[in-house]
Amino acid sequence: TEQLAVARAIGLLFEGGNRILEFYQLRDELGRGIGDANDILARMREIVAAEIENSAAMIPLCNTCASLGYHSEAEGFKFFPEKLENRISDCGKTPCRRQERACIL
Repeated sequence: TEQLAVARAIGLLFEGGNRILEFYQLRDELGRGIGDANDILARMREIVAAEIENSAAMIPLCNTCASLGYHSEAEGFKFFPEKLENRISDCGKTPCRRQERACIL
C-alpha cells in the first residue's frame, strides 16, 4: 500500500502544481485588468478550495507512507500531516491575494 500512497501523492502534487501555476496566471490577469475580475476571483477561490481538498487527501497518504514529503537535500520534510492541517486552516482564512503563498506545499 505504500507504493499506492506514493503514486497517489505524486498525482496530487502534479495537480496542485498545475493549479498553483493557474492561480499565478489569474493573479497576473487580475493585476493587468484582463478579463472579468469577478470571474477571475471566483476561479481563484475554486483553486484554493481544490488545494484544501488536495491537502486533506494528502494527510492519510503521509500516514500510510512515512517518507512522503521528505526532501533529502534539505534533510527534512517539506510536508507532513500537521503542516498540511495548518495549510488547510491557512487557506480557509487568508485573503485571496495572499492565498497562493499560504497554500503552496
